[in-house]
Amino acid sequence: MEYEHGDIQSDICIIGGGAAGISIANEFNNSKFRTVILESGSLDYDSKIQELYDGEFTFSGFGLKKNSYDVLTADRLRYFGGTTGHWSGMVAPYDDIDFKKRMWVPNSGWPFNRDHLMPYYDRASKLLGIPKYNFDPVPNHDPKRRPLYFGEETVNTKLFYAARTGNRLRFGDVFFEDFKKSKNIKLFINATVSSLNVNQEGKFIESLSVFKNDINKNKVTVKSKVYILSCGAVENARILLLSDSVMKKGLCNTNDLVGRFFQGHGITYDLKTYIHMLIDNKKIFDLYGLHKYKSTNVFGFLTLSPKLQEKNKLLNSFFSINEWSSIIKDDKVTTSMKKQYMDFLNNLGIDTSDKWYSVNSVMAYEQEPQFHNRVSLINDRDWLNQRKVRVSSKISELQIRTLTETFRVFGNILGEKFLGKIRIPSEIQELFSHSRQWGHYMGTTRMSKSSSDGVVNENCKSHSIDNLYINGSSVFPTGSATNPTYTILAMSIRLADYLKKEVLKNA
Repeated sequence: MEYEHGDIQSDICIIGGGAAGISIANEFNNSKFRTVILESGSLDYDSKIQELYDGEFTFSGFGLKKNSYDVLTADRLRYFGGTTGHWSGMVAPYDDIDFKKRMWVPNSGWPFNRDHLMPYYDRASKLLGIPKYNFDPVPNHDPKRRPLYFGEETVNTKLFYAARTGNRLRFGDVFFEDFKKSKNIKLFINATVSSLNVNQEGKFIESLSVFKNDINKNKVTVKSKVYILSCGAVENARILLLSDSVMKKGLCNTNDLVGRFFQGHGITYDLKTYIHMLIDNKKIFDLYGLHKYKSTNVFGFLTLSPKLQEKNKLLNSFFSINEWSSIIKDDKVTTSMKKQYMDFLNNLGIDTSDKWYSVNSVMAYEQEPQFHNRVSLINDRDWLNQRKVRVSSKISELQIRTLTETFRVFGNILGEKFLGKIRIPSEIQELFSHSRQWGHYMGTTRMSKSSSDGVVNENCKSHSIDNLYINGSSVFPTGSATNPTYTILAMSIRLADYLKKEVLKNA
C-alpha cells in the first residue's frame, strides 16, 4: 500500500506482520472495521531491514556465559510473514499443567485454563489447514502404531502435528493476496513504528510515529481507535520502552515490568553419545517418527506426566526419540568405522557386549519466568537512530534439575523396558555444552490480574492505557515446553473475538 498524504486513519491498527499480527487481521478481513497493518520489513527478506533486529543476547549461568551479537537476527525474520518464514509448522496445544499455578514454579499461572482456550485452538487448526487436535496418542488410521506405555503417572506420549510439512506455512505468502483484495485491510510495508504517542496523562494513545524506512528517515503519523502491538516478545517490549516522551520509563512500565520475565525454550541437542538402544526396535517407535494422520504429518514425543512433574518439582519438557540410525547394522558404514564407534562407546563406559543401536535425540524444556531475565535498552543505536536491545537470560537451578532429572527418568524407563540405556555424565555441565536458548521468545509483557504483577489483563488490554492491546507470546505468563505458534494463533483469534464483542461493537 502506498503512503497517503497526511495521517493514516483506521479503526484498528496492528503493529507487526508476523503470525500474531496476520492471524488477528485475518479475523477482521472484509468486516466493517478499517484495519491497518504496519510491517517494518518488505515482502521479502532484506538484509538492511534485518539489521534493525541487531542487539545483544547474553545467555549465562552454571559456569557458562555466552555473549552473542547475531542470535537476535538469526532467530527472527523481519518481513511480511515474520518468523513463519522459517517455521517448521510444528503445532500442539500447551499442556493443562502449563496454565496452572505451580507452587514450585515462581510466577506461574495463567488467568484461565486450557479448556477456555480449546475452541480457539480448534479455529487455529482450521486456519492452518490441519485436523482439530486429537489428544489420544493412538492413531485411528493405524492400530499397529502404538504409544509406549510406562504408566500414566510417569511418562506420557504427546503428539505434534506438522502444518503443511514440505511447504512451510509462510503466512506472508498465504495471506498477502487475501489482504490485497480486502475491502477494509490496508498493509503498509517498510513501516517501522518509532513510538506510541500518548496524552499527557499517559492513559490513551493519540497516534503512532512511523518511519518509512527510506534514506531520509521520513515519518508518517497513524491515528486509530484501537492499537494492537504484535511484534514478538523482544520488539513489543522495545517499542514500549522507546516510547518515553511522556512516561520516562516507557509505556506500561510504572512498576518496572516491561521486558521482565523473559523466557525462551532450553534445548539440549545431539544426545546420541548418551543414548544407546539395546535392540533395533524401529517398529516399536513408529509413532515417534514422522507419519500420516488424516493427511497431516504427525510425530510423537515423550513427556513427564503432570504428577511426576509435581512430585519431583520439575519444569515441563519433552524428549524426542524419532531419529533412529542403526549404525552397527548399516551396510553403508565400513567395518573400521564400526570398530571405531564401538571403541568410542567403550571409552564412554558403555557396555558393548550386546548389540547396541544409537539414537540422535533432543530434549526441550521450559524456562520459568524470573524477574531478572529481561529485555532492556542499550545506548547502541540502529540506522534509524533507535536504541538497540539487550536480552539477558540466565540458566536457573530449576532448569538444571529439570534437565538432569528428566534425563535420569527417561534412562530408567528405557532400562526397565529393556529398550536401552542413557549415560548421565558425571559432570552435568557436559550436557549444557550441548544446550542453547531456542528462538521462542515469550513473557515480556505478561498477563496478570493486576498491574503489580504484569503488563496486560486477561483480555490482553494494557493495565494502564485504555486503547492499547498487546498480542503474541509476550503476554504468556509461562511458556510451556511446546512450540508457541499454535497458542499465539489461538490467543490472536480470542483477542479478535473480544474486540468485536466488547470494544468495537458500537464503532
